[in-house]
Amino acid sequence: MLPSVAITKEKLQLLKGNGGLPFSYPVVVKDPLGRGGSGVRFARSEKELIACVSEFGSDDLLVQPLCGTPGKDLRVYIVGNAVVGAVLRESSRSDELRANISTGGVSRFYELGEMEKALIEGMCDGLRVDFAGIDFIFDENGQLLFNEMEDAVGCRSLYMNSDIDIADVFMEYVNRKLFEGACSN
Repeated sequence: MLPSVAITKEKLQLLKGNGGLPFSYPVVVKDPLGRGGSGVRFARSEKELIACVSEFGSDDLLVQPLCGTPGKDLRVYIVGNAVVGAVLRESSRSDELRANISTGGVSRFYELGEMEKALIEGMCDGLRVDFAGIDFIFDENGQLLFNEMEDAVGCRSLYMNSDIDIADVFMEYVNRKLFEGACSN
């Protein structure tokens, strides 16, 4: 995972000369209320950082350094702690760091390697993940870096790139859990 700083707009306004940020520019600024690529901005300098935060609806922000391969991410779909599928998303523009389909990104189905599967399964150990998407970004060597986990994850790119009916997979999981619950009573 990239180093990240959770900060309020007010505290960010007080920072001068990158004081308080454990990394240098450029940075990515995220509004935790954003979705589908909205609420994500790129700042090359302190001036750009201060200017872009006024666009956000939330007072809370997340600031991170730019990853090694901006404009590319991997979304892994999880149902009942099991990997169901993965989609590699890439920006269609070299100047765009967001890879979301809604921002013009392109996607393709992605076959996870054994090491990637083990990493993701290890992340899910100890959690109860009924249905979620885990998004990864890539470092400069192509290694996965955890970015976020979403419970209200969009599935359009999975439907576009595979025959997996994630709604059907999830409903089978729900049915199985309900049956297990009924049998244990």
